[in-house]
Amino acid sequence: MKNMLILLTLFTFLLACEFSTDPDKKEVCLNLSGLQKELAATDNVFTFNLFNKLSLEEEGNLFISPLSVSMALGMVYNGAVGDTKTEIAQMLGLSGHSDQEINEYYHKMITLLPKLDDQVKLEIANSIWVREGFSVEPEFLNINIAYFHAEIDNLDFSQTEAAEVINDWVAEATHNKIETIIDEIPGDVIMYLINALYFKGDWTRKFKKSSTFEDNFYCQSGSTKRIDMMYQKENFNYAENDQFQLIDLPYSNEKFSLTIILPKVGHNLTDLNRSLTVSDWYNYLSNAGKKEVELYLPKFELEYKRELSQILHSMGMKSAFEGMLSDFTGINAETGRNLVIDEVMHKTYLKIDEEGSEAAAVTSVGMRITSVMPDEIVMKIDRPFLLAIRERENGTILFIGKITDLEK
Repeated sequence: MKNMLILLTLFTFLLACEFSTDPDKKEVCLNLSGLQKELAATDNVFTFNLFNKLSLEEEGNLFISPLSVSMALGMVYNGAVGDTKTEIAQMLGLSGHSDQEINEYYHKMITLLPKLDDQVKLEIANSIWVREGFSVEPEFLNINIAYFHAEIDNLDFSQTEAAEVINDWVAEATHNKIETIIDEIPGDVIMYLINALYFKGDWTRKFKKSSTFEDNFYCQSGSTKRIDMMYQKENFNYAENDQFQLIDLPYSNEKFSLTIILPKVGHNLTDLNRSLTVSDWYNYLSNAGKKEVELYLPKFELEYKRELSQILHSMGMKSAFEGMLSDFTGINAETGRNLVIDEVMHKTYLKIDEEGSEAAAVTSVGMRITSVMPDEIVMKIDRPFLLAIRERENGTILFIGKITDLEK
């Protein structure tokens, strides 16, 4: 089912207002400025960069929400300074734009995307959870409240129920499709910045349940699985070349759609994944036109989980993860050089059936405080070590040993 992976642009490729055929519907448009359209386009560059890198590592199913990752890191961006901020901006494709321009773009997406189609449920939620007693710069919080509508909460992270409180927020924001994002809170973690997305849309042209039948699905591994296959014959936006077929399945008033690219027999999906660029994507969509298609679509449900720190580091966002190089003084002026991103956890859910699709995503950025301060040296002897008793003037060693075990 890897041919479903192009769903990753579900929330991010809407760059213009498209009107439904119902004249009685009050249309809501994104009305992006020229600058904001440029930012949306570069957001998709990040989408394909992330997708292609993950595709090289994942042999099985892969389902991500780049918008969720982008928004979570967008909140982090507002607390970054210097090289750390530059690297985040470059990786997200935001270089050359002011903080206000970037924040206004995110704000517009958060505010207007959910209103595009009143028959589609799209919910975007952001939250920042701070360890009780840790001081955060008011400006950092105010910016994320104003532009990201972030909920702010101070929690005693030492309490066992703290992780449960955060997970309850995640479950509510995703309608219980993703119930946990944090297993436990490490002692050095001081903050979580979390984005949650929930999508539920009915097909514009639904599949008849009576047309669903059992059929084979031929996996990339070479195995064959029995699945429920849906069917309908309808007019869809469709394109093909000698390598693949593309179809675009609209939801409700056609403001959102599911785009599928299916390699033709004899062509390899892995090769397509590696070569697919954002310009290819737009080119393929522009070539699609209305055609009557006999469509067979698997009915399925899946969950996906991935820690993204290593991938994001390889994409150029380096100093944010490295102690002594990171600069988050926008979060805390005194200890910001001591803050690093501990993990970027990403979870998703997807269900496709005769009625439509349901999808959810959560991205959690955990930040910890490192033990080494820029202006002091700390040596904590809490692991095996060597020792020697020596004569200093001549360097004569009197005793030497190694300590691998200690007890009271």
